[in-house]
Amino acid sequence: MTSTFHITKLFCPLLKASLGASIINFSSIRSPLAFKGSGPYGMEKAGVESLTRTLAVELGDDRIRANAILPGFIATETLLKKYNDVYLKGALNQIPLNRMSDPSDIANLACFLAMPASGYISGQCIKIDGGFTSFGFGGI
Repeated sequence: MTSTFHITKLFCPLLKASLGASIINFSSIRSPLAFKGSGPYGMEKAGVESLTRTLAVELGDDRIRANAILPGFIATETLLKKYNDVYLKGALNQIPLNRMSDPSDIANLACFLAMPASGYISGQCIKIDGGFTSFGFGGI
């Protein structure tokens, strides 16, 4: 969280000079949800989301937008090595779109948030998780 704050502070003069910049921070679905063993990580990401909303308010007069992306399970080599098949199958069963995201899904959202087409979107923390955080209780 502190690195996000300091980098933003460092680049603020350039962002203000650009006349319509877009700050895109990264959080995680581990912020709005509780995962075993992820307390400090979720807490840090919640801080990034709070900072994002504050930046949207404080920098709006300078036409600087700030948003955060909250990815869910991304099918990367690191994720697939970190978790066993039982865990991954359980996660997949909770994703309504029945797939993990591809890194390009996240990149596409970041590109959209950087474009003028998203010029009225600011202060938002957008979950991109295939519906995982909307699923609720899936039963036994």
